[in-house]
Parts: sequence; C-alpha cells; structure tokens
Amino acid sequence: MGRIIFWLVIAFGALLALRLVNTAKARSRNGAATGAGSRRGGGGGAMVRCVGCGVFVPGADAVATPRGPTCGDARCLRLGRSDAA
Repeated sequence: MGRIIFWLVIAFGALLALRLVNTAKARSRNGAATGAGSRRGGGGGAMVRCVGCGVFVPGADAVATPRGPTCGDARCLRLGRSDAA
C-alpha cells in the first residue's frame, strides 16, 4: 500500500512539473509573438461595428459607406449602398 501511494505521488509530481514547464514555454512563445510584428497596439485602430451584419472589424479595415462602416462583405456593401440611392 505504501508503494502505491509513493508512486502516485511521484506520478502527480511529474505531471505537475511537466505542466509548469509547458505553461512557461507557452508564455515565452506568446510574449515573443506579441513583441515581434503583432498588430496588437499597432496600427489597427479602434474596432468598429459593421452596420450590415454587426461584426466588429478594425477601423483601418472597415469600408466606409453612406450608412456607416461595413466589414467589406459583398452583402454588407450592397446593403450600405442601396440605402443611399
């Protein structure tokens, strides 16, 4: 009985160590990706809501229509232009 408990403690300890190592690697990977070339904090600007479908898109990628900003989808562009005519 003592051996079983000992090996269970060893197994849980090894799993805990692996999890800690993996989370540390993931954090360092995400930190490197965010610092090098990510759009976050960059030139994307504020998020705006598409008037046609309600999807949020970066303000720099939004297409201006008379009705308001759209996501650029053909359906949304058609809706934005049809109200102006």
